[in-house]
Amino acid sequence: MNDVSFEIIEGKQREPWTAFLYGVPGIGKSWLASKAPKALFADAEGGTGKLDVRRVVIKTHIDLFKFLGWAAKQDAETIVIDSATAVEKLLTAGVLADNGWPNLQKPGYGKGYDVLKSYWQKFLNGVAYLRDNGKNVIIVGHARVKPFADPLGEGYDRYEPDVDKNVSPLIAAAVDSVLFMRARTILKESEDEKRKIAIGEGAEVWTSPSPAQMSKNRFDLPPLIVIPRVREGESFTDNLWSLMK
Repeated sequence: MNDVSFEIIEGKQREPWTAFLYGVPGIGKSWLASKAPKALFADAEGGTGKLDVRRVVIKTHIDLFKFLGWAAKQDAETIVIDSATAVEKLLTAGVLADNGWPNLQKPGYGKGYDVLKSYWQKFLNGVAYLRDNGKNVIIVGHARVKPFADPLGEGYDRYEPDVDKNVSPLIAAAVDSVLFMRARTILKESEDEKRKIAIGEGAEVWTSPSPAQMSKNRFDLPPLIVIPRVREGESFTDNLWSLMK
């Protein structure tokens, strides 16, 4: 047997990271993504107009795929795709146009959704290409509440990404972190002690799995990170992205 030699590398390696940041409407997901290092947005939703960011407007699935290759060569540390829901609309339109179908149900037997899934995989391969070329990547997504049938107990409602149900696992497997963002909520007794009142300012990001939402991370992040409300002129000191290492 020939002698084989391998180099042993110790300790943590500083590498580009990928994240899926999803949450409830209007909570500030795009704003939070804009605080990542030297961000460049692929705006497929038209929702970044009130943010002071660099952006490219994406209107078709062809634009999207071209952007993924082009962005790898740009002067940016973080590429932000905004949003997954808009990406799915573009990819769906591409599937229908490329196959001459009026809708995804037309071919029958779930074939339309299988083709959509393959387009999503091509997109996620592009995300991996960006990471391999030294870019951090954030995919911004919306959340919806859906019933969840727990095979080990009673069913319940939970937050999940607002994309096709077969796509969520693809996204989760493709990124380093799945982060769920919602309004910061603290319950306290009302003055008459007959009901609970929800209070809180700012937002919170969940980084670890729970029955209420899909989350994960590979960075030993705290399970819950509070994002303070930042007003004009104030600094953002508790930056989630600085912990991604």
